[in-house]
Amino acid sequence: QDFDASGPRRSRPRIAGRIVAHSSATTARVPALGGLTVPLEGGGVNPPARPFPMRRAGMPQSLKLRSTSQFDHVFGTRCSRSNTHLSVHAACNGMTFTRLGLSVSKRVAGGGVMRNRIRRRLRDAFRRARPELPAGYDLIVSARSAKLPNGSALDAMLVDLIGQVIRKAIQRTDSVRPGPAAP
Repeated sequence: QDFDASGPRRSRPRIAGRIVAHSSATTARVPALGGLTVPLEGGGVNPPARPFPMRRAGMPQSLKLRSTSQFDHVFGTRCSRSNTHLSVHAACNGMTFTRLGLSVSKRVAGGGVMRNRIRRRLRDAFRRARPELPAGYDLIVSARSAKLPNGSALDAMLVDLIGQVIRKAIQRTDSVRPGPAAP
């Protein structure tokens, strides 16, 4: 036991939210329930073991545009579509899968917390829409507004814009293809 000038030091209670429990306690008092004492899970010693490891819900690195040269290539094709909320740029990548790059500026969303929230929502919408999208394209989705629609409306908007920009990219590649060589 530790001692200080006033005598033995007592263990301080841990506060988890509004539940007050001592580190060695097997029960906790919950003020929100009128001071009711409830048993702690696992006897208060350790949290219960998980039967399986936690799985990351994020996208694999292979599906993300990461380098400046990759972003420059997509922006260099000048093939884009936009609406009041989003702007989508596309370029053919010659692979068997579609990759995503996200761009959310400080001007649009302000601080990092809001920009990261928008990026998470766009990444999740892309993850849900990916089975409907054609393979072989690099896409950059830029937020033009901090107020994005919720849930399936955002998914539908993203799929619609991606479909438009990919149709535009296909038309451009068809019109640029050289014909047979003249003798």
